[in-house]
Amino acid sequence: MKTASITLLVAISLTFAQSFFNMNGLGEPAYSATGRSAALGNPVALSSGNPGNFIHLSQTSLEMTLLGIGTIGQQSALTRAIANIRPATVYGAVPLPTRTRILLGIDEIFNQEFDVWSESLSDTLPRHHIQSRGGIYALNAGIAQSFLSHICLGLLIRPYLGGVRENWSYITPEGTIATDTIAIDYAAFTTRFGGALQFNPVTVAVSYDPPLNLNARRLKLIHGVIRDSLRTYQIKLPSILNLGAEIGPIWKIDHFAFGLEMRPWNQATIDNNRAEYLSTIRPSFGIEYELLPDHPLRLGYSMTTWYCLNSATHKPIKENSFHLGTGIPIPKFGNIDISTEIFIRTSQTASGVLKETSARLMLTLAYKETWAKRTRRWGY
Repeated sequence: MKTASITLLVAISLTFAQSFFNMNGLGEPAYSATGRSAALGNPVALSSGNPGNFIHLSQTSLEMTLLGIGTIGQQSALTRAIANIRPATVYGAVPLPTRTRILLGIDEIFNQEFDVWSESLSDTLPRHHIQSRGGIYALNAGIAQSFLSHICLGLLIRPYLGGVRENWSYITPEGTIATDTIAIDYAAFTTRFGGALQFNPVTVAVSYDPPLNLNARRLKLIHGVIRDSLRTYQIKLPSILNLGAEIGPIWKIDHFAFGLEMRPWNQATIDNNRAEYLSTIRPSFGIEYELLPDHPLRLGYSMTTWYCLNSATHKPIKENSFHLGTGIPIPKFGNIDISTEIFIRTSQTASGVLKETSARLMLTLAYKETWAKRTRRWGY
């Protein structure tokens, strides 16, 4: 895994990245998010990422999500900004006459992009500038089956693919003296099981990802030195259990949503050696209110501690997030779900508290099949 004792900040700049903490471990975990679920605090079990969450689907559905992120990091008197715009998830479901649904999709598992500088301002020691691009993604293909209009069970086959490329530059007052490159490719194969049970006004949902072995191939290109190095290793990732409950409609409240995600990261290993990660629990709460006809107001809150520790001080990274969103109908097509989120992260570094405030804008274009089967009548 990547190790570094470098923290942040030397200047105000704008570049492509996501989080200053992403150089820890495998980076930031991503959730199976759409605009609607993100605005409710992102209860994964109630989102389209759960293959069992299709009890009443009767039309072809396609959801495509675009994600924009802006992040400001503060450490002592230093401040730096980073930003990113990228596709987030694609989910599709096609119903069959037997109450069966065919599921397809792509979503991000870990984001590994960052852009950080060393905190040293010395004129004699080299400063470090580390840029990373990449992440790990899942390709989803599966099936869901509903029973008795109240129960749905689903299964996804999820190959993991991805990679990251890090450029380590060593900079002196005279300029860049060397750049090392670390390229890592990842591959794995896993599944996701899901189910939902609904008896109005209550829906209960669950999804489960079993433990998996992530194969990594790491190539280090040492520029200006005599040789390069290649290493292959295996990372054992823990299971993921997501629980969710939704209540509504009640009066003008369309939905109360509750989510709980549990990951026993303390079971993770790297080549059978303990990875020294922290087990995480992420509760979330959300409410959807019919502010105007077909224009709901959604509010949510979630909190967690990251699985990885700050690489410089081995202190935990705490996160609180606030969520807000709505939906806009598109006649004869579907709707656009919009969510805005504020993430506040803090951790202790050798130079003081590092505080990161990240704002996200998520746009989901949701297509609902609008055509109907034509019925032939006599006389024309």
